[in-house]
Amino acid sequence: MSGLVMCKLTLTFNSQWQNALSFMQEQGRFMTRLLTDRIHHAGDAHCEHGAMPTNPVLAINALSANTHPFTPYEADGMIIGECLHYQAREQFIRMQYFIDDTGRKDDRGDPILALYQKPFQGPREEWVTGVVALKIRYGLLSRQGTLEYVSSNAVPNWQQVRSVSIWWLIKTIDRIPSFSDSFYFDGERKTVHDHHGYRSWHVFIALRERT
Repeated sequence: MSGLVMCKLTLTFNSQWQNALSFMQEQGRFMTRLLTDRIHHAGDAHCEHGAMPTNPVLAINALSANTHPFTPYEADGMIIGECLHYQAREQFIRMQYFIDDTGRKDDRGDPILALYQKPFQGPREEWVTGVVALKIRYGLLSRQGTLEYVSSNAVPNWQQVRSVSIWWLIKTIDRIPSFSDSFYFDGERKTVHDHHGYRSWHVFIALRERT
């Protein structure tokens, strides 16, 4: 009898873990495609004639905590200027990307976080559910010809940014009983015991026509 119980528990755990892995991998792949496309093209944000403002904003910049009220979490954010077909025409749009509370709760009552996109003159939109941490550094060309990655407050001129280094961390929505996980994030190994699965990603993205 005990053997049957253990078998059922093992099968349940395996099923929950496979679902958790599928969720994290899918969210991670989507996040990679999204950020790679948006950041790469921010280096050369050309629009159709008349679509660019007279004094265009910087193509990429750090998101200040004072920019909008939706940044209660200790995570980096960024502003990306890009040409988008928005409101029936091609426009140079300043998009904010940040982590915030979705307003939903997990089975323990904890808030579910997500990556959001928000145009400066429009509503925010949930893009990637489960993103709980975001660390961004900006690549500047040193005198030796190598890229040095620095935080936003160390960037003297945003037009000098050649590439972007981004870490992000995805957490499962559902808990897995009797489970702990460990992950490597921004140079540090961490272990958590909250019964959620975690996966981190780290990518380097070159800005178009800045290399």
